[in-house]
Amino acid sequence: MLADERQQQIVETVDQHGTISTADLIEMFGVSPITIRRDLNELAERGRIVKVHGGARSAQMNNNPAFDVKANTNHAAKAAIAREIAGLVRDGESLMISAGTTSAAVARELNTKRNLTVITNSARVAQEFSPESATDIYLTGGRRAPNDALVGPVATSAVACLNASSLITSVHAADATGLTTPSVEEADTLTAMLGAVERVIVGIDHSKWGVRALATFARWPQVDVVVVDADFPAEALDELKNLVQKVVVAS
Repeated sequence: MLADERQQQIVETVDQHGTISTADLIEMFGVSPITIRRDLNELAERGRIVKVHGGARSAQMNNNPAFDVKANTNHAAKAAIAREIAGLVRDGESLMISAGTTSAAVARELNTKRNLTVITNSARVAQEFSPESATDIYLTGGRRAPNDALVGPVATSAVACLNASSLITSVHAADATGLTTPSVEEADTLTAMLGAVERVIVGIDHSKWGVRALATFARWPQVDVVVVDADFPAEALDELKNLVQKVVVAS
């Protein structure tokens, strides 16, 4: 395969999935790590992709891949973050949990907790709780977005009249300025969630850092705990520790 053809396929794959790791690209094309790194450097210089630690991210900031597409990326990182976040939750706690594949992974881990009350704008998150978990689930309603989030005025109004002890959310993008999403409607719902809780816990895998999407829904002073994966860049980790009271690296 010619380099131009391979690079075009890389761009199409990254745009479809949102992010992809260098290891996945090496396996996909059967080429050396040096070749893939050269491809990513050239594509980044031309603005076709955004290089992130351990891989690449779509240069289309308003690209919001479907849930099933996102679910196929960074499994290990999301699972580690989910376990760590679940460990921060107490039995009997009331939670708001946003839509997202990392949030769904957290919900899966929370099945061991007792007497939780969960408010979520994601049917995917709600479905992760088994009937045996004795968790009360409240779905916000709203318009179903491509990433399976329930958004819009119905969702935002539902959240605005409820209260919970903690918000658990993942992110589409994050940098030193705050947390962002490609969807203005989803940002409104997330902003309402932030205003309805006492504690905000954010899970960020390494592929989400250093990118800014269309709509900001939170600034760092609003965040209490950030959980990142072990591949999070060291310089970004140092930056986060100056922005947030508590930063946890999931193992």
